[in-house]
Amino acid sequence: FSKKSFSYILSDYVGRTSYKENYVYIYRDDLFEVSDYFQYDDGSEELREDTFEREPFIALFKSNFTLVKQFAIIGVHIRPDAVKQEISELVNVYKSTINKWKETSVVLMGDFNAGSK
Repeated sequence: FSKKSFSYILSDYVGRTSYKENYVYIYRDDLFEVSDYFQYDDGSEELREDTFEREPFIALFKSNFTLVKQFAIIGVHIRPDAVKQEISELVNVYKSTINKWKETSVVLMGDFNAGSK
């Protein structure tokens, strides 16, 4: 086992049905600090006004040990039968992220389910 110390942040459970998922970011707390985080809100699930089956989870990290001192991570799990719609909506997620934190160093990561479409 590593002698390094790790921390994590956990998203809310997301999903339109009784099946729910959540995101978790695990990081070395001697290298990184989480400044802020939020679950993207794209509308009401109950009213079917939302785009994402599982809304992205966004976190702002800081580090004095990396070339980029501050960056945001947008984690996604794209629904396989809605790849085009959900990936297109990521533009708004990105804009929301940079508007909230004035940060343009952004990493998009996760399961894009785009391999066969």
